Amino acid sequence: MNLKKKLIQAGIAVAACAALLAAGHHVGTFSGSTQENSSLFFTQKQILKLWYTDDAYTDFLNSAAVNYSELQDQVRVEPQLVSASEYLEQISKASVQDEGPDLFILSNESLEKAYLAGLATALNDGDAALSSEHYPQSARNAVTYHGKLIGYPLSFETAALIYNQTYLEQLGESAAPANIDEILEFADGHDAPENVEAFMRWDLSHIFYNYQFATDAFLLGGVAEDDTSQVDPYNLETIQGMQIYQNLGQFFSIDHSEVSYESVIQDFMDGKLIFTIATTDVVDTLENARANGAFPYAYGISKVPDPSSEISGHALSVTNAVVVNGYSMRQGEAEKFAAYLTGDAASSLYEMTGKMPANRLAELPADKAGKLEAFYNCYEDSTPMPKMMETSNFWVYFEIALINISEGSDVNTQIRQLSEKIMTQVTGEAYTEEPIEVPETEEVVEEDAGMSDVSEE
Repeated sequence: MNLKKKLIQAGIAVAACAALLAAGHHVGTFSGSTQENSSLFFTQKQILKLWYTDDAYTDFLNSAAVNYSELQDQVRVEPQLVSASEYLEQISKASVQDEGPDLFILSNESLEKAYLAGLATALNDGDAALSSEHYPQSARNAVTYHGKLIGYPLSFETAALIYNQTYLEQLGESAAPANIDEILEFADGHDAPENVEAFMRWDLSHIFYNYQFATDAFLLGGVAEDDTSQVDPYNLETIQGMQIYQNLGQFFSIDHSEVSYESVIQDFMDGKLIFTIATTDVVDTLENARANGAFPYAYGISKVPDPSSEISGHALSVTNAVVVNGYSMRQGEAEKFAAYLTGDAASSLYEMTGKMPANRLAELPADKAGKLEAFYNCYEDSTPMPKMMETSNFWVYFEIALINISEGSDVNTQIRQLSEKIMTQVTGEAYTEEPIEVPETEEVVEEDAGMSDVSEE
């Protein structure tokens, strides 16, 4: 905001002040001495506007706003649910008219766009604000842009391996498999318990449940996912990891058009599966089912399995952050509330929203804390969604490749085409990859070798 505009606003404020005092004198709004009138006027709270797009946050934000108002007498926070359509564009347009929010909730994948538009500011003393005691490095990476921390991590989503612990113990196993090789060895070495239809089944078409198969060699921006010089989607290891994904899906006879996330979770609750891959919502689903007797099994949560004993991969994560608007005239107060919202207030986040707080020290419901803690370990080990604008369509491209590969398309071709789309956006010109020759390897598993449809006689 330029000096002229500030002076005009200051003049308006003075005029408004005089008008209010005059009105108080005539109609009795302010009674008593001039000193009492002034005291009442200047203790009026500043208003902080907070925008968000997910209605699941509504009760939590309203409660936090009320509690914060009771803790101090300078600021009143007004949360406002707005449309997710062209969210940043709405914020930008309103901000230049001095009508925008002072802070807002934003997914980490959009942080670069917000920062370059002047809508996100770097945290004052970010290292202290986001200490490693409270936030895992994955959370810090998610809100880091070119070395600057530009958001307060609020909540996260990621994936994990979910396993039926009752079945594992019946089969004499004590630990969950760490990679796909171990899952295959487990299946090969055991007869399936009664009622089990398949050792493993999961949603083949969603990025969250399959990103690990792209392997750690699949580069999209480096550690903080913000560096266009570190983009390498097409390489031998990624091709091999996605071949494992294809072989495994075919081995379990999974048809992506017939198997959904909801269906595999239901099958897991019904005891038809030993392993699946799920997001944080599964804890609430399974615990509620256990409480009403619909899920009579013990279960465990561990990190998503590596593609093989020799190839590593990590789950993807998305972090929602509280961002201070660079156009706000109340940035200092906005930062204080953002710190409160993601700090002290975060202990009620899960119970009020079903979302996992990014703050590692936030309290969790006692009856679910153990299971939810396991998801923290998965989050700490995850890779954040890239925040570069050049890779904004990555999610869509990746899921198209997943579907094509699950249907039997050539893996090498699909990953090469995926890379060409991403690199065309990154470089700003048509990009062609030199095809990689993949060495001939033996099939990892033979289809239907005692692993799929095992309950059929």
